Amino acid sequence: MMKKTFFYVFLISFMSLYFSGCKDPYPYNDQEPGPDVLGASIYDYLEQAGNYKYYLSLVNSVNDAGTNYAEVLKKTGTKTVFVADDDAFEAFFKNNPYGITKFEDFTDQQKRAILFSGMLDDTYLMEMLANTPGIPPNKGQALRRYTSWQVLDNVKYESADQMPGSPYWAPFRDQGGIYVLNDNSRWTMVHFLDAQMRSNGITPDDFNYLTRTPENPAGDQWNLNDAYIFNVKVVKKDVTCKNGYINVLEKLQLPPDNMAEQIRKDQNSQLFNSFLERFCAPYYDAANTNSYRQLHSDFLDKRLYAKHFFTDANPYLPNADGTGVSNTRATALIKYDPGNILSATLNYTNTNTGILTDMAAMFVPTDDALNKWFNEGSGMILKERYGSWDYVPDDVMNVLLNNHMWSSFLQAIPSNFDKIQNQMGTSLHVKKEDVIYTNICSNGAVYHVNKVYTPADFASVLAPVIIGQATKIMYYAVKTYQFDLYLLSLENQFSFIVPTDDVFDNYIDPVSVGKGVPERWKFFFPRPNVLQAVRYDAVTGDSLGVQSDPTVIQRAMTDIINNHIVVGDIGDGKTYYQTKGGATIKVEGSGVGMTLDSKGNSAPEEKANVVRVYNQENGKTYLTDKIILTPTQSVYSILQSDDRFSKFFELCLAVQPVMDGTKNLGGGSVFTNNTSFIGITMNVAFFNTYHYTVYVPTNEAMDQAYQAGRYRMPDEIMNDSRLSLEEKGKEMQQVYEFVRYHFQDNSVYIGGTSYSDGWFETATLNPATEKFRRVYVTNNSSSFSVRGENGNTAHVITDGGLYNLMGRDYLFNSKVITTATSIETSSFAVVHQIDAVLDFQTK
Repeated sequence: MMKKTFFYVFLISFMSLYFSGCKDPYPYNDQEPGPDVLGASIYDYLEQAGNYKYYLSLVNSVNDAGTNYAEVLKKTGTKTVFVADDDAFEAFFKNNPYGITKFEDFTDQQKRAILFSGMLDDTYLMEMLANTPGIPPNKGQALRRYTSWQVLDNVKYESADQMPGSPYWAPFRDQGGIYVLNDNSRWTMVHFLDAQMRSNGITPDDFNYLTRTPENPAGDQWNLNDAYIFNVKVVKKDVTCKNGYINVLEKLQLPPDNMAEQIRKDQNSQLFNSFLERFCAPYYDAANTNSYRQLHSDFLDKRLYAKHFFTDANPYLPNADGTGVSNTRATALIKYDPGNILSATLNYTNTNTGILTDMAAMFVPTDDALNKWFNEGSGMILKERYGSWDYVPDDVMNVLLNNHMWSSFLQAIPSNFDKIQNQMGTSLHVKKEDVIYTNICSNGAVYHVNKVYTPADFASVLAPVIIGQATKIMYYAVKTYQFDLYLLSLENQFSFIVPTDDVFDNYIDPVSVGKGVPERWKFFFPRPNVLQAVRYDAVTGDSLGVQSDPTVIQRAMTDIINNHIVVGDIGDGKTYYQTKGGATIKVEGSGVGMTLDSKGNSAPEEKANVVRVYNQENGKTYLTDKIILTPTQSVYSILQSDDRFSKFFELCLAVQPVMDGTKNLGGGSVFTNNTSFIGITMNVAFFNTYHYTVYVPTNEAMDQAYQAGRYRMPDEIMNDSRLSLEEKGKEMQQVYEFVRYHFQDNSVYIGGTSYSDGWFETATLNPATEKFRRVYVTNNSSSFSVRGENGNTAHVITDGGLYNLMGRDYLFNSKVITTATSIETSSFAVVHQIDAVLDFQTK
């Protein structure tokens, strides 16, 4: 019997601890108080203590639909309350921002706010408050709790001068006011406890910064076993009553606002608030309107609206009549709704637990910091473009806001400031000393800072395009075809070349060149977010119609963008620079007036001229008066076009595979037509969507090599009756390798990147090592030499103009040119004439 008794006592004790923090299974009732060990009721305890008359006056003044809260707190049930004693009330009356000097000054709404924001509908020991529901419970995970404060306790009437200034509120300003819920989700209490702080890595130093307020600029020091509700210390914990627990607060506070409201009311953040409120609108809340009407008979002819911000979860504007949601999207969105409990939380899929474990955070620059940034700092680019804050458009302003909004408070605590990154993974450089004071709100932390964190969009080479009045075509293409993240990287340096909208009209469609009727395209927007091109005959100027196929437009614009981006500074003194797409740009001059050419043979009127230069954190943006055109000559057509290349070209055409049925005994083709994709001409067979250098020996050098026996012409080999087919294949392979040795990976120019005996792989494979054979290059701004593996050196001939010749081998998206519409892929090459053959063999 003693063993059984001990077991049941243990079981009851264990279960009471295990389920602490769960709903009390007993409803409020009229039973007599339980055993004395449970103490008095919450109400009786406070009454007997004698120094809670103000709090009890709050309790006595609230009566909801017949529910008398004095009776509730006198009877058994499940409540945890956070109360302030009379001394705390008296101190509040002497100093508060509301002008309240005595209890009678509280409005009914303020009384309800104090009472219900400090009341939980469950029983929690303080040590269990940080646990989230579960079996077993998740210890130390809860950051906040839902309270008894209800949505309808927050109904406010806002007059015209109190409403946001955005046009969505204009009808209500005209009628004089609006009944609004600035948050129509349940209110939460934020708490700081030992277990929760340890579990989430919140340090005492973090806590000190989190409790720094204008009233308490030094913040509070965290001590072991402390407990805080928002930034108010709990001075007495876990007073056990028969119907719950009492916790006594160090001071009285009205419940903190949500982030949006705190920012709106703070006099240091009025500018930031004006930006934020561009992105909100009133939405008719039918459910809460009906509920409120049941409680207030004088509200039958009125409506209640919820203030919501434009986010991914709420992208649509309200209807003009205010009765529903339209199908019109807001012009720009922000990361989350700072006026809503759920939206401003990273993990809210499970509203019973996820909402409890984290909240949002926002860095709010002061008005002084914003104006300094706009007038003197990185924001000057906005001022230059728009003149004043009022004219910065929403789809630019939201970039600034989003860079200061974070969906996870736990990831944005002060000890993690150095880990906060922008969308490119680059540090935002947030420092603790930036924080002037902090407000812990019902749905997040607001750090008021003396610094503006410049978005990568404004600091990068993309900024002049984002905000440019005449750069909409390039900005649309960069965003739509996802080049923006690349250009936003602040870890690299770019030269971003941007033709302005009015000169986006000289693009030569390479497919049309292949068809024999070159077309010039002028890009334009027939309607928002749709890009097309008017086609013109490049010779006569006659209109040929409109190219509206989005795939064709995308491929053309992608090609343009790729070859208007250079990693590095095109103003650093070289002449030739390689683009992201593999083309090479010839640069002459500097700054405004600089000319840019990527065709290699452009007449002066075809070259693009720089008309404006912007210096950004990750490089320079160059506005130009033309699209930079890339070559339409292939390597084949370059070699074919000049007799001084004839001997090497002849050998390239003549070399061929030696076949024994389907078996290749040696040799191969230098130029070929791809079986799947047609080009303008035959292309180099072993090019593969890269950039290359082709060395073409002079005719005299080819003759000398021929006479020295380095190679025979393929027809001689094939007509040599002394050779077996296998021997012909072997000799043809030697010729093929000799020719391919003149084709090098990477485009190298006189006046481009300099090398001193830098090695590059050729197209010739060494069968012994199974690696490609190398050549060794030395070049500068005026000369170029290349050495083969046999030790002999050839020099690029600069007399006669046969060097730095730009070519491009295209493959279009069809087997036949007549049905081709766009570039499938391409390879770039530079051709140099050299004064001797290159070789890897030593005779």
